[in-house]
Amino acid sequence: HQYISRCQYLLQQGNFVADFVYFTGEDAGVYTKVAPEELNPSPPAGYDYDLINAEVLLKKTKVVNGQLVLTDGMRYNLLILQEQRTMSLELIRKIRELVSAGLVVVGTKPERTPGLRHQADGDAEFLQIANELWGAFNPKTITENKIGSGHVYWGQSLETILNNQQIKRDFEVTSHSGDAPITYIHRNDGDADFYFIANQRRTTE
Repeated sequence: HQYISRCQYLLQQGNFVADFVYFTGEDAGVYTKVAPEELNPSPPAGYDYDLINAEVLLKKTKVVNGQLVLTDGMRYNLLILQEQRTMSLELIRKIRELVSAGLVVVGTKPERTPGLRHQADGDAEFLQIANELWGAFNPKTITENKIGSGHVYWGQSLETILNNQQIKRDFEVTSHSGDAPITYIHRNDGDADFYFIANQRRTTE
């Protein structure tokens, strides 16, 4: 009980450490994809992730030293939009602001705004901002665009993008069997980093 209490105490300190954050979209009443195999692109082994919605992106984010930083102190190296075909005008404005300040964004170019709210007056601005962010968009021959201090990627594997940005794996493990199911959680509290590591087998690895 003392061991479990100590682990639970430590896992409540500081902030969870994630390498990137997936945008969950703006559609109401839609199942939120959470599991690694559901996300697109799925996170490579050794990297951890978080999820973020439109409200938090709009109200609680800024860019500091190329990282997306939340008001509660959470930090992410990449924002992954996944394959969002629609995006509100307010949100694409915010993403342009974040990328211009140095953020790296991964995802395909949205096609339009959702609903009818901005159809009359916002389509032109939406397309202008989308073209600024994704440039000469071509999913096969042109797969990145630099704007301000930031970068937008699409049509590349997440591993390639992480290598290009020199974002190394946060966690690597070797085992006797070679395929041991080892899970981990990384947290940071000021100058202290700590990892909770769990072997999912009943054998020593």
